[in-house]
Amino acid sequence: MKATRNHLLLILGAAVLLLAYVWQHIEGIRLGYRLERLQGEVARLHNAVVHQRVRLSSLTALERVGMVAKETLGMRSPRPEEIITIPHDLPGL
Repeated sequence: MKATRNHLLLILGAAVLLLAYVWQHIEGIRLGYRLERLQGEVARLHNAVVHQRVRLSSLTALERVGMVAKETLGMRSPRPEEIITIPHDLPGL
């Protein structure tokens, strides 16, 4: 009777250890898939940031700003008589 109980405890202990090993292995695989997915998301976000920086650079380029001012807003370069020069040595400036 005592031997059967010892065998049962041994089998139960082995089953618990096997279950812990299998759980740890599955958890490692799950975390690996999650890491791979997150690395893909980081790469995608990095590409989006690069794209947005390029877009910002092109939108703020002085040539483009001048083109939009002339073509879209109807602005033009000033005629020489419209240019007023303000001296930089005026008090309060």
